Amino acid sequence: WECGTATLVFSLHATKSLASGEGGLVVSREPALVARVRQLSNFGINLDPRATTPVGHVELSGTNAKMSEYHAAIGLCNLAQWPARARSRVALFERYTALLEGIAGLDPVWQSAPDGITRTLLCFRVAATGLREAIEVACASANIETRRWYLPTLNRHDGFTGLPVAGAPKMADLLGRELVGLPFHNHLSAAQLQATIDAVRRAVGPQA
Repeated sequence: WECGTATLVFSLHATKSLASGEGGLVVSREPALVARVRQLSNFGINLDPRATTPVGHVELSGTNAKMSEYHAAIGLCNLAQWPARARSRVALFERYTALLEGIAGLDPVWQSAPDGITRTLLCFRVAATGLREAIEVACASANIETRRWYLPTLNRHDGFTGLPVAGAPKMADLLGRELVGLPFHNHLSAAQLQATIDAVRRAVGPQA
């Protein structure tokens, strides 16, 4: 953001760190792009009296992508609480990762290093054969839900069968075999966190 231009797109889905239930937002330093996004999100209707297309006429092929007042209100409420919640998520992430890294034989590979930024998910890779499945079984036996986030990877979806792929998707295949996600949210209690760590430790025990 310090030089040139930048455009960022954020999802505000219910699973995100900052959520409004549904919707998203575009942040940009480019006024023309911002105006175009606003127009496309409002059916493509022209509202600029300086344009050649009359005001109220559809100028571009857009869609109805405006956020509802209800979702906007939720988003604004959550935005006001964002600094405290962000700090809470960072602290939980650091505590979580430290406990997991302390389990002998687990050797988690983080999708991005725990560097202090706000986290949305807690996912890691386990290379040992069968360890992911063992973690899933141990957690399920303790009524703890796990997720294989973003899996199957796009190249494995039926809807994309036959489309060209630029080279072998080695990293996608690796994630497909090794990635596991554990519960991670601001309402996770200390007891729930410990129960999750205990379940993972039980799964790793026979492997170690």
